[in-house]
Amino acid sequence: MKYGLLLLLGVLWSLRLAAMKSAGRSDIPPHVVVPVSILGIAVLYSGTSAMRRNWPPIDRPAFAFYCLSGLFGFVLPFILEIMVSPRLPLFAFA
Repeated sequence: MKYGLLLLLGVLWSLRLAAMKSAGRSDIPPHVVVPVSILGIAVLYSGTSAMRRNWPPIDRPAFAFYCLSGLFGFVLPFILEIMVSPRLPLFAFA
């Protein structure tokens, strides 16, 4: 199971880079791409947790940690990536 999730992570990462590059070149605004991408990733991982019946703890301190780490570790870097990706070649971006 661990190797399958690692493979899934690699495939999703490469698809995300290609999708950001094509979205930037087709002039789709970042304020549309970012929420749709984040929602898709959240649905995928929630579905994986539901199928495994192994939910992470949901309490007040954990929820604050999830929100802050998601904001600073994913959302802000993702916004910067979506702004830069149309201007860089894909191999340099990866």
